[in-house]
Amino acid sequence: MTITGASAHAGTTPVSLRRDALQAAVRAINALNGLMADPSDRLRFTIGSLTVEPGSSNSVAGRVRFTIDLRHPDRLVLAERGDAVEDTVRGAVGPNEEVTIAETFNAPPLDFHAAVVDTIVAAAEALGLKWTRISSGAFHDAQLVAGVTPTAMIFVPSHDGVSHNPAEFTSAPQLAAGTRLLAAALFTHGTVSYQQGSINI
Repeated sequence: MTITGASAHAGTTPVSLRRDALQAAVRAINALNGLMADPSDRLRFTIGSLTVEPGSSNSVAGRVRFTIDLRHPDRLVLAERGDAVEDTVRGAVGPNEEVTIAETFNAPPLDFHAAVVDTIVAAAEALGLKWTRISSGAFHDAQLVAGVTPTAMIFVPSHDGVSHNPAEFTSAPQLAAGTRLLAAALFTHGTVSYQQGSINI
């Protein structure tokens, strides 16, 4: 997302005459936060990077760039909110600043193959392991592999639920349980037949 106004001197330019890209970006981000509000807390909306130009303390911002990362397990919700981003931003920015939007990546949610998931569940129950089905908000190689072969994933708990972070830690017993589950799914319950042409990608 790029919002373009006009750089000006902070001491000599009246506020009423400014085309302040940073103030416009603040309004846009506030409006986006409203758009992305989700009482169920399943939607993930992130402004991860913001660049201000010229970036000096005595200059009105002439251009602001920021990124939007939007994730949700339901593709309809993802599309609905994503499609509303542009109008929301343009409505918040107003007529004095220009808005340019470029979508750089789009990956729809993926449901893993039911038979593979069921195989893992059966193995967990045979081993007496606690399990639950979860949605992963992070991208994994399995998302790409699923395009060519039936796929699923096994997750093991991390301390305080922290993942994809240097502070991530999983205990040795949890790692061992995950390894036993993988082995059981592959060798004990791994005989699953797939009818050719029955998998829709």
